[in-house]
Amino acid sequence: MVRRNITILSALVVLAASSAAQAQEIMLEGPLAGATACRNCIQYRDHRFTVSPLISFTLIDDYRRHIFFGARLEYNFTDWIGVAIAGAYGVGIDTDLTDQVSMKAPNGIESNRANYPFPSDDDGARAARAQTTDLLGRILGFVSIEAMFIPLRGKLGLFSRLFLDVDLYIFLGYSFTFVEERADVDCRSSEFIEGRGYDGGRIPSGYDSAGYDAAMGDRCPWIGASGDEAHVRRGSTRLATNAGTYGLGVSIYTNNWLSVNLEYRVMPIYWNSTGTDERGMALVGDTLTFCPSDAGEGDEDYCGDTGEFPDHRINADDRRWTANHMFTIGATFHFPTTPRRSE
Repeated sequence: MVRRNITILSALVVLAASSAAQAQEIMLEGPLAGATACRNCIQYRDHRFTVSPLISFTLIDDYRRHIFFGARLEYNFTDWIGVAIAGAYGVGIDTDLTDQVSMKAPNGIESNRANYPFPSDDDGARAARAQTTDLLGRILGFVSIEAMFIPLRGKLGLFSRLFLDVDLYIFLGYSFTFVEERADVDCRSSEFIEGRGYDGGRIPSGYDSAGYDAAMGDRCPWIGASGDEAHVRRGSTRLATNAGTYGLGVSIYTNNWLSVNLEYRVMPIYWNSTGTDERGMALVGDTLTFCPSDAGEGDEDYCGDTGEFPDHRINADDRRWTANHMFTIGATFHFPTTPRRSE
């Protein structure tokens, strides 16, 4: 009797559960069919114009980090896509490694003269510390045009009490980056040219060996035994070759018209950030090739035979790609101050 009652009770429970599940499916397929995920939701970006003061810090820098002060203007056509223009002014700060180089570089060595034109004694090296700073390149600022995509949005809960609206955005664009580098310098000697066969081993017309060495001695920076400083010359501002700019960020909305931004940006540019001799040109027959070369594994590489690096010159051949990673903090003001709501 008890067993029969238990069986009947179990069957009733199963039937009730099945009926509830079936009723739920009917409800989802009925009145809620095709309904939006959220009704009367705040659309923080849709048809709104924003102004964002920003401060950025470069990351993983070897010799000089930069702090950028700027702003971004943005207009969003919908709640998930927009366009923006951003600009910033850069201030450079030397790292501890730069100070170490100025104190410990192999000073007074002729082959190093183009890179670190300092005397060999310690007192002179300390006096020339500012010259290491002059060697380094500077990012003076940038202006970028960007497309903004906002694929995700939701809520951020703090301590299960405070809930804030957030969205994740991705940006992609092109930046016009202004840099200042060390001016071109030529520290080659007549012995270097004749001994290594650069330019066919020919000294430029109008010079003999002694005259060429004297001319190069005047152009190549050096701090002589007397302590007279030949300051490193800086080149003029130029627009660096750029590979675009891209990154992602998070907007945290404190109210309807103000949000806080945390952003990561990458801005690759082609420049000589260290102001040192990084590459040279080797003459192989009638063909010029870069040294150190970009020859792949198994490819013929003449640089090991010609020894044309370093070439004792600093010019456009010494530029390299650097990624320039940045972390940005900003505050965004939204206009109009009252956002739209979904249906």
